[in-house]
Amino acid sequence: MLAQIGRRMLLWVLTLVIVPLGTVSLVTYYQTRQALIGQIYATLNVTADSLKKQLDLFIENKEIRAREIASYRFLRDTLREINRQSGKAELIDELNNYLEKEKVPLDPDIYDILIFNKKGKFVSSS
Repeated sequence: MLAQIGRRMLLWVLTLVIVPLGTVSLVTYYQTRQALIGQIYATLNVTADSLKKQLDLFIENKEIRAREIASYRFLRDTLREINRQSGKAELIDELNNYLEKEKVPLDPDIYDILIFNKKGKFVSSS
């Protein structure tokens, strides 16, 4: 008789305490996991958008600076003369001196400029 009462109590404890507690714990775990995953994805999306905007601004800044450099009258006139006279050495030296003495002190990132003639041959670099 005592064994049967013990079994019934065990059944009631399992039914009323352990199964509901396990169910609540399992549901809470999955909901928390989904919320955490959603938060991680949201953070990654915000970070990606921020980096994309920074990269776009960096590229736009480089394009503006390249246009500014290309708009200098001396550069355009010298390149026209170089194209007309098939790469005359004095003009190329003049162009190199201009880039080194006039433009490099104003902009320290100017060192990566390569200048080609209209035939695609390398003429000068900063």
